[in-house]
Amino acid sequence: MKLGALFMRSRKNQDNPPAINGQFSFSTARTPTSGQALGDALLGDFQSYTEFGSIRQGWYRFTQIEPFVQDDWKVNSRLTVNAGLRWSYMQPQYSALNNTVQFLPQYYDPTKAATINPSNGQVLAAPSPYNGLVIPGNGFPDTAKGRVAQYSDPATLALFHNLPLGGATTRWNNYAPRIGFAYDLTGKQNTVLRGGYGIAYERIEGNFIFSGINNAPFNPSASVLNGLVTNPGAAASGPTSVQTISNSHFLDMKDPRSMTWSLGVQHKLDRTTVVTVTYVGSSASNLSYLEDINQEPLGYGKTHYVPGSTTTLANANSLRPYKGYAVIQEYNTGANFIYNSLQTQLRKQFQGAGSVSVAFTWAKGRTDANSYSYQPEDSYNLRNDWGTSSYSRNKVLVTSWVYPIPFWKGNNHEWYKRALGNWQINGVAQFQSGLPVNLTISPDQAGTGDGNQRPNIIGNPYAGGIVGGSQILNPSAFALPALGTFGNLGAYNIFLPRWINVNSSLVKSFYTGERFKWDFRFEMYNVANHLVTSAVNTGSFNGVNANGTSVTANWGAKSGTTDPRIMQASLRLNF
Repeated sequence: MKLGALFMRSRKNQDNPPAINGQFSFSTARTPTSGQALGDALLGDFQSYTEFGSIRQGWYRFTQIEPFVQDDWKVNSRLTVNAGLRWSYMQPQYSALNNTVQFLPQYYDPTKAATINPSNGQVLAAPSPYNGLVIPGNGFPDTAKGRVAQYSDPATLALFHNLPLGGATTRWNNYAPRIGFAYDLTGKQNTVLRGGYGIAYERIEGNFIFSGINNAPFNPSASVLNGLVTNPGAAASGPTSVQTISNSHFLDMKDPRSMTWSLGVQHKLDRTTVVTVTYVGSSASNLSYLEDINQEPLGYGKTHYVPGSTTTLANANSLRPYKGYAVIQEYNTGANFIYNSLQTQLRKQFQGAGSVSVAFTWAKGRTDANSYSYQPEDSYNLRNDWGTSSYSRNKVLVTSWVYPIPFWKGNNHEWYKRALGNWQINGVAQFQSGLPVNLTISPDQAGTGDGNQRPNIIGNPYAGGIVGGSQILNPSAFALPALGTFGNLGAYNIFLPRWINVNSSLVKSFYTGERFKWDFRFEMYNVANHLVTSAVNTGSFNGVNANGTSVTANWGAKSGTTDPRIMQASLRLNF
């Protein structure tokens, strides 16, 4: 029986210094302007000047404890069972200065919402500028005095609601059992059935809180417009803009959980040949992703007009659910992943240390969030992004070999036998399906005020338009969706060309005297010099021209390949 535990205490100090020395912006949006941004800069005429008040400090901490117990039980001569249990305590990461801010909808009061100008989205009145913002804990610790400028500010102190440190609930029921077995089916040790199942937990990615120190009220700044570099204080004050919350998270964050399982048979065909066939699967839940909880409802941005006008669309910020804010990016832990595969291998061992292996995997991975910060096109419908995972290879064939050249082996005295004998050829060849890519469009066709929208697919994306082998995708197979709608193309539903690569090496070891051993290696990568497409220009799609080509130059064309053939040689002396 094995007993153990993991104890971890993390301390990370990460400051975020904004432009406390000021930042000028030169643009032809200035009034008046020379007509050239560079010309305005040479004249010292800035369009805007912004200066922040202080450096923001983040003292991030967490404690993690994971005890476990595991035992191997040999039931009889044919059956062995392995079982274990792990418990994971994963304290949510927090700032020891209690200076991270998040937006929680339950603390937003609609009666105190800001008034927004529908023409330009600027704030006309904001009776409660921190409406919906909260700070974890019940107050600042003594260490925050002198480090947090808002230490004694009443408006800031009102944002404390005795919430858990880190603004996330600690999970106490992270029990992770696992069990596996090996059973000799015939009792002759030539056919073995193996299987297993296990659960594991992982920490929430730390970036969900690191930039929480950049939100109001810890980001005070002053901005002025249309002034002179020599006297920025005399410039005009700019209008009040809506706030953007680029880093927040929900209180009910869960620890990501994965489950893995397998069942397979390994059979010895003869003394030197083994074949294995295994089903392997895994799933994951509570994966993190990023959603804009202040996204405009579908179509609003294309159907709502400025009052009194039938032609001018209302500004997006006047249509969002939480007035006074633009985008509110909230980390959540509701995404999922599933993987299923059939994995096979044939391995044969030859006399003289040679071997050959052939392995084939037929698999499929699907998810609705391909990274911890994945943002779906529709924040109100994560399931709409359910599709192939960005790292899924549906078919993978790998062959490898070790082949000692069979003549003039051993210690030979003739010079030509010593030179030409005892060589060995190694190699690996890999053939696999291409990776999927996610195609997005440039214009906000859905009218949600956000990006990440996908086009309609109306034809064969891989047909036609091949010019010198560089055009991979067919632009005429895609179209912009109708206004107020999302496209019908699923997430990560377009695949790059298949991937092929063969690497090989020629090696030899020989002695000079009794003390010195020389290892010579000649290696060749991409033996066939076959350049495989590794990237395609899939920047935002913006429609097609009358001739069916993309409005965006080179859209759908090859933009990257794997390395060409590379050869290298080395000689190593061991003594």
